[in-house]
Amino acid sequence: VCRLLQERDEARALYSNAVCDLGWMDFHLNAMQDALTISEIKANTVQTRLAKAEARIIGENSLR
Repeated sequence: VCRLLQERDEARALYSNAVCDLGWMDFHLNAMQDALTISEIKANTVQTRLAKAEARIIGENSLR
């Protein structure tokens, strides 16, 4: 009986640790998703600026 109680306690501890680990993984996943979103916004901003610069260059060259 003692062995079974000890195994039960160990299983509970393992389960508790797994739940805690999942919580941390979820936290880190959300942080990475936020970082990805910020990077995508920055990339889109740069692409927009490049497109505007190219349009100005093409417009200036067509005036010559």
